[in-house]
Amino acid sequence: GAREPLVPGLTRALALRHPALLGICLSGAGPSIVAFAGSDEATVIALLENLYQQLGIPCAVRAVAVHQPVAAGLPSAAALMDTEE
Repeated sequence: GAREPLVPGLTRALALRHPALLGICLSGAGPSIVAFAGSDEATVIALLENLYQQLGIPCAVRAVAVHQPVAAGLPSAAALMDTEE
């Protein structure tokens, strides 16, 4: 993309491949990136930390959970997306 040269390490991060890594993208205008992990986020964290360490770019990797339990009485996202009637 047009912003790759403006974000240090982005091109190399986008090229990372591992079964635990579901995808990487630029977060907002940058320079932050978001990596999506399957069941092994520790491996994805290590991949990113190692990459940026090799490049000599200081970074902070944070793991956050994206799944939120459904509040009592509210429909799940799957139920909201169900269009079968």
